[in-house]
Amino acid sequence: MQALQLEFITNGGKADLIITIARTGESELSAFLMETDQPGFEVVERIHTIGVRASNTVRFKLTNARGWHTPCTFEQATGLLYRGRLGIAGMAVGIAEKATELAIDYSKQREQFNRRLADMQSVQNMIADNVVDCEAALLLLHKGAAMFDRGENVVRISSIAKLFASEAANRCTNNAIQIHGGRGMTFEFLVEKLWRDAKLTEIGEGCSEIQRMVIAKQSLR
Repeated sequence: MQALQLEFITNGGKADLIITIARTGESELSAFLMETDQPGFEVVERIHTIGVRASNTVRFKLTNARGWHTPCTFEQATGLLYRGRLGIAGMAVGIAEKATELAIDYSKQREQFNRRLADMQSVQNMIADNVVDCEAALLLLHKGAAMFDRGENVVRISSIAKLFASEAANRCTNNAIQIHGGRGMTFEFLVEKLWRDAKLTEIGEGCSEIQRMVIAKQSLR
């Protein structure tokens, strides 16, 4: 009996079908389409995370599980990552934009020392930085998505978009919390959730360090 345990599988506890990619030779990868209701598939436990808590992240175990075998090249297997990185960039852009919107609204309503936060230059600077980050991240995402739709090579641009958008989302949510002050650290305001969710975008589909490696490798070819 052979068992294999896999961790940090998004939606692994909800999916009816999963695709597992495994090395089947010295330079060959294969994709296996597997049903999750078979005896060889077992969800070991739910992994609780501080952010993106609705993702149903799990650890599961395969024991003599059966699947439909589809040989594929390394490029075909890793090609899923490039599309996924654009998806994470899109998620990061959405988080950054919402955090900026909430920060702007709060700064207009909240007063300190008989002045609106929106009238204070330090707050205006943070909002300006957020707006620039959001616009730049969105343009990179649009460029990557357009290239993908045209069937062009998106290895480099997907990493660029993902890297910039994810780090921008973290800057934007941090500024939003700062503008909200102590209230931003409470569950009463959405910015704390966006702050927690933003961190995943720097990790999922390849962390920021990996994206820098990909960008450098592609640029130095």
